[in-house]
Amino acid sequence: MRDRHACRFASEAVTHFENSLGQLQRPALDWMDVEFANLRAGFRWATDQGDVECATAIAAHTANSCYLLQRFEATGWAEELLPTAIAADVAYLPRLYSAASMCQFTGRPDDAVAYAERAVELEADPRYEHLEHGWVQALEAAAHGFAGRTDRFLEINTSLAAETDSELAHVVGLCGLTYMLPAVGRAAEARAIADDTLAAARANRNPANLAYALAGYGRAFAETDPQRALDAYREGLEYCRQQRIPQWEGVIAREAAGLEAVHGQLEHGLTMFDSTIESFHQ
Repeated sequence: MRDRHACRFASEAVTHFENSLGQLQRPALDWMDVEFANLRAGFRWATDQGDVECATAIAAHTANSCYLLQRFEATGWAEELLPTAIAADVAYLPRLYSAASMCQFTGRPDDAVAYAERAVELEADPRYEHLEHGWVQALEAAAHGFAGRTDRFLEINTSLAAETDSELAHVVGLCGLTYMLPAVGRAAEARAIADDTLAAARANRNPANLAYALAGYGRAFAETDPQRALDAYREGLEYCRQQRIPQWEGVIAREAAGLEAVHGQLEHGLTMFDSTIESFHQ
């Protein structure tokens, strides 16, 4: 019965992760949250029984989804399992590396870069079940960003944005550029692509990517058109709450708080500072 339980949740984790890549992200994340204890129990049982394929499916797909909920326990599962999965040469190995790279969100960007780079290397190997092109590259870029290597962040995203034959790569590349260019004194370049970024993210219909685009849009116009930036931030916050994306809700609230205090509603700004501190503390 425990074997069947673990296999069932391994299969469901894969299905819900794939759903989370499109417009069904909210129900997929809700399922992950509700069933997290079952996913944990299935992972532990499969690991203890030596069922590496099942354990990998649970760890990889849970971690690759739950970072949006700011739940990182499954990232630990992925790192714990990696040596065994490497030895067994499991099909989901690139996805497990991607899951391990979520450690960037808990203060370990250099480890995350190494994991993401290995996932990118395996992407060309047909023996493995890799993620859609653009996913791991964006994670590698983000880890470089956390480590302060903005040049490398921009280099990767510039390459992704140019890949018009891959929707995910193109969208996340544009989002990354729009978000980061203002931080390095190149806001004018961000403004030049901001409308295209937002249009591409809306067409993509993935909630996390639209939240990313709105965060970048606000940053692009924060200095030259603060009201336009506030409108983007307010839309982004409302959308993140509707779609339940606390990871992006915290980021957007952080960006919006200071702008609200100066150009918008002071009390609203103070509330958002509280929301940001609470979100990242949690």
